[in-house]
Amino acid sequence: WASAHGAARCLASVSPDTLLGGKVLGVGAVGLTQQLIWAVSAVALVQFRGPILARFGLPASPMQLPDINLVTGLVLILFFVLGYTFYASLFAAVGSMVNNEQDANQAATPVTMLIVLAAIFIQPVLLNPSGRLSQIVSWLPFSAPELMPVRMSLIAIPCYEIAALAAGMGEARIPPSSLQPLIGPGYRPTERDELGLWQQMERVEEEVAGSNLLMKEPALNRYLQGLIGKVGGPAA
Repeated sequence: WASAHGAARCLASVSPDTLLGGKVLGVGAVGLTQQLIWAVSAVALVQFRGPILARFGLPASPMQLPDINLVTGLVLILFFVLGYTFYASLFAAVGSMVNNEQDANQAATPVTMLIVLAAIFIQPVLLNPSGRLSQIVSWLPFSAPELMPVRMSLIAIPCYEIAALAAGMGEARIPPSSLQPLIGPGYRPTERDELGLWQQMERVEEEVAGSNLLMKEPALNRYLQGLIGKVGGPAA
């Protein structure tokens, strides 16, 4: 109950654009923090692997991390942001095409498979980062955020190639202005089931409008209209 109550208060206090933007930025910040934790943990394990392995009676085998300078690190973060923006726009487009969570999960399957497909090529890229296959898969928008950083940590990539790919990744997204809601002003249902629900709700609205229990308080009506506008957006 507390979770549902908190969600209701959140929906009633912010606009849909603000709520969606906050969720996108929050999830992206969590993902970036997770990447930084992994990087720091890897460096710490390599630095202290000798004492750790010695406590288990194991020899410390030589291990070398990729040589990543500050510029390369910033470019890797840039590719993370571009990749996250690309996939966030794809999931947002999928969400704009459905009306419930179950349909959204089914519609998001092709986008999820793109992420899985890119992960399949990680091993071939590690084995031969300069090969033709590695070059091709690191240029594709859906796999570049995962595979180009792998190649960059293993071999030297020309600056013009990185710049061109970053520019292409910046354009390979779906802007929010192109996402249109399924239901907007003037919408009328065409399917029989949905049409029946609309007719039923229209009868309920007529009963409420003629009821003696209807509270005709201007301040309350303005508050409820503003609340519906925040929750439902322009279509409401």
